[in-house]
Formats: sequence, C-alpha cells, structure tokens
Amino acid sequence: MRNCGRADVLIADPHFFDPLSAKGKATILALRARVELNRRDAKSALPFLNKALSLSGPLTSKVSLEDVAMRADAALIYQQLGDDENTKRYLAYTGAGHLSSNDWLSGVKELPVCGADLKPEDIAIVQFGIGSDGQTQGAMPVYASRRGEMGVIFADAVRNWRWEKAAIAKLDPFWRASIRLQLGCVTRPPADPLSKSFADEADGWLEAQGVGHAADMHFGAAVRDATQSATLRPLAEAMGNARKAGMTGIWAARAAEVDAVLVRMGAPVAVRVVAAAAIINPPQSTSVKGAAQTRADRLALLIPKVDGMPDAARAAAWLRTDRAIALETIGRLDEARSMLDAVEGLPTATLPAEDPIRRVATIHMSLIERLRGNPAAADARLRKTGITADQCDLFDVQPVPANVSVASTQFPTEALRWGFEGYVREAFDIAADGSVKQVRTVIAYPPFVFANATEKAVARFRYIPPTLNGEVLGCANQTQSIRFSIPR
Repeated sequence: MRNCGRADVLIADPHFFDPLSAKGKATILALRARVELNRRDAKSALPFLNKALSLSGPLTSKVSLEDVAMRADAALIYQQLGDDENTKRYLAYTGAGHLSSNDWLSGVKELPVCGADLKPEDIAIVQFGIGSDGQTQGAMPVYASRRGEMGVIFADAVRNWRWEKAAIAKLDPFWRASIRLQLGCVTRPPADPLSKSFADEADGWLEAQGVGHAADMHFGAAVRDATQSATLRPLAEAMGNARKAGMTGIWAARAAEVDAVLVRMGAPVAVRVVAAAAIINPPQSTSVKGAAQTRADRLALLIPKVDGMPDAARAAAWLRTDRAIALETIGRLDEARSMLDAVEGLPTATLPAEDPIRRVATIHMSLIERLRGNPAAADARLRKTGITADQCDLFDVQPVPANVSVASTQFPTEALRWGFEGYVREAFDIAADGSVKQVRTVIAYPPFVFANATEKAVARFRYIPPTLNGEVLGCANQTQSIRFSIPR
C-alpha cells in the first residue's frame, strides 16, 4: 500500500514524471501495475501496464531485461483475467520456453514444505538469475496468490538452489539473467534416498578435493563442474565420456575407466559406487519402463563389480534393492525377489534391522507378495518387522507404476502453436487402489503454460502401492517431473 501511494505521487507529479525518459516512465508504471497484481486486482493493473508497454516500444525479439519483466508481468495479468491468447503472446515475447536447452532445469532443488505459512493451493512466481558459476542470483517474488510472507518463503528457497555449470553454459547469459518459475509447496520433505549415506561420504571426499557446494548437486554434476581442478580433471573427463557412451553401447567400458581413475586417486569405496551410480541413469527422455529396463540392465553389470570391492556389502545391498525396484517396474518379479532375498539374507552386523535399505527391501518384498495374490502373507511380513505406516513415510518407498504415460496428444495445443517447451513437476498422493489424488503443480516453467494439462494427465496415473492393513505405505507427496519438448 505504501509503495502504491508513493508510485501514485510520482506519476501525478509533472515536475518529476514528465522529464523522465520513456524507459523511466515505463519502469514506474510497471511497478505500479505489479502492486495491483499482488492485490489480486488484475483489472486495475492492466491500464498501468499497457501504458508502460506502449512506452517501451513494439513487441519484438530485441529486448532489454526491463522489457522482459514488463512482458512477463503482462502475461501474469492476462492469465489472471482469463485471456489465454494474450497470456501466451506476451510470454512468448519474453523468450521463456524458447531457450536453446532445458537441461538447466535438472538443478531444481527442494521446495518449501506446506504448513502454517504455506497452503497446498498457494502459488508464487519467483524471478531470479543464474550466474556462470551455477549460483542463484537475486531471487525475488513477483507474484503471490495471497497476501502475506509466502512469496518471500518461496524466494528464500530458490536462493539456496545450485545449478550445474555445464547445463547453464548452454544458455545465453541474457536469458538466464531473468528466469521466472511458478512454484508451490510440498506436503512433506522428500524422504532420504537409499543412497544418502554413500552420497554424503562422496560429497565429503569431493569437498576435500576442493569442490565447493558438492552436497548441493548430484555427484556427477559436481564432478563435471570441477574441470578447473587439476586434481579432478581426469575424473571429470572420464565421467563425461561415460555419460556420452550411454547411447553407444560402450557404457560398461567407459564406467570401468571412471573406476580406474578413482582407484588411482585412492577414493573410498563409497565414492567409487556413487560415481558408478551417477553414470548409469538413462537419458531423461526415455519412458518410465524404458528407463527402468536400462537401469536394471546396467545395475546387473555393476553389482558383481561392487561385490568384488572391499567393505562394499552395504553398498551392494543398496544397488540390489534399487535393481529390484527397477525390475518390479517392468514386471520381472522373480528376478526382483531374488535381489530382495539377497538383501534380507544379510547378517544384521552388516545390515542392521533398522537400516533403511533393509526396511525398503522388506516393504518391496511385501509388495511382490501382494502382486502375486498373497495379501495375508504381505501383511504378515510387515507386521513381523514392526514397521508402521508412519515410519514408512521416512523411507524412499517407490510404488510400482501401472500407467504413468503422458501421450504426445497431451501437449497443450496453444503451447505448441506458440512454440513453447517446458518443464513441470507435479506432487500427488497415491490411494490404496493405486489411483492418484490431490494433484498439484509445484514447479512450472514457463509459468501457467503446461500446468493444467499436466495435472489432468497425472490425475490418470495408476500405481501399485505397498499397503499394510489397507493403508498405503510411504506414498504421500510423490512427485513426477515431465518435460515438454517439440520434436526437431
């Protein structure tokens, strides 16, 4: 309100306002429009922004950062007014959704958790830049769906994100200086992955080699960003070659080269295993079942090698559990059970009863019993361990996908017409019957382009969740990321 009054005084003062350049007048008018936008009065915001836009010149691809911000605000205003055509029109002229690569979005990190200050239905638009070092710069809220501090909470979260320098290097510095994301909160923090203790040790080793912020990124990304380090350059090159080899059929040989470099460097076993895990993930463009098939096949090659490493029994148990989950996804239940049997058969001195790896293996063994039509045996197995539904929410339990496809026909027609590409992350819960409920968008780039269509697609997803006494285990606040790319 105070900023609104000040802006009105400046606009109404001819001695101040009239001598300003067209750009200066446009900046003040645009800020005045943003005040009305955040008061949820888009109708009152529109005249101010229309004046600002007329002063800034015609819609062309030659723009300043101030032009980008004004056009993005215009898109927000028209979105609030329900004018989809002008929303897309102004958004297209910001450059959003038309970048040369969307790989940078893999740097998106944790989101705020819903609570007293944040509601699941809250939406914020946060604007920020990304430096060439992968650091987030100048994150600030430009829109919040309700009054209060919630926009600031989202901006604070974004300030802590780190981005992979190799991916950022693909973007024009101008466009990465002013990025906007649509954000929402998650109902609970993500469960720690089974790899966490190994990843923490690997991050500690990287930091000892002089890599800062290693814990803020995936191991592979941190290494690829370390090309300035003479110590890590051979490892960075080897890992880069291994990733490139993923589609050429020589992945195993390249992975062996990475491990040989680590052995020469005297790296601990945890680092060797995490490095291997970092390069076996299939490309993100593959289907869920295709990715699971590739991951299962590569883990089959990796596990015997880890078995041969000293003091690596727990790491091998993690990889066997991971492979079992991939095998479940593609319906190879007998092989999955064999993996889980090996994990459950480890002595508690090696893998304690309360270890998350053993607990997740037991939950998935129970799920296989249920898939084979033995619900009583499934429940009995879980009761014997004393695992409760509340405890399961702490584990990275992955339900088996039954139908999680997004067809090309679900690419929004208007987005395709305007040439938008983008990224959406949806959060949802899974019911005991495998249906999806409470679907909501928690990240969208560009804002408001793909969210609605993606929510409708995800609402049709079906899973086979683990249950105990009819209660779903560990399946609250699942997330699914979907990329929209126009075929080249």
